[in-house]
Amino acid sequence: MKVLAVITDEKELLLRQVNPSFVRAGRPSSKVFEPKPRDAGLLSIVRERTRAAAEAYEFFVKIPKCRSVGILAVTVGDCVSEELPAHDAPLVAADDGIDDDAHGIIDFRAVTSADDVEEKAVALHRAAMSRGYVYQPSSLDS
Repeated sequence: MKVLAVITDEKELLLRQVNPSFVRAGRPSSKVFEPKPRDAGLLSIVRERTRAAAEAYEFFVKIPKCRSVGILAVTVGDCVSEELPAHDAPLVAADDGIDDDAHGIIDFRAVTSADDVEEKAVALHRAAMSRGYVYQPSSLDS
């Protein structure tokens, strides 16, 4: 993954897949927006400007071992409010063999403590939940 330019349009939606393991009592947890250790501080997102939410969902769930119950979104402005830059970061010939020109990241690398990472993830989660799911497959709507 090559991290490119900072995304500057504060209104642009950044789409985040919701893994079913992060859903409790039907509600996504803030862990959706918390980078895992293997992420090295780079939280994967899809740029809605490049790929619509429904298309992003379909693209993702076709990748082996990738599961999602839907998509939440934050804006670049939400990230800026938390001092988390968002970058364009297309995947080309990734380890999984899948190219993804709509891929981007929310950059947590400058956040120095686990408590601060969690606090920022909670803030992004709150912003996303105020919008609700921007996409859920119809098979999960009921």
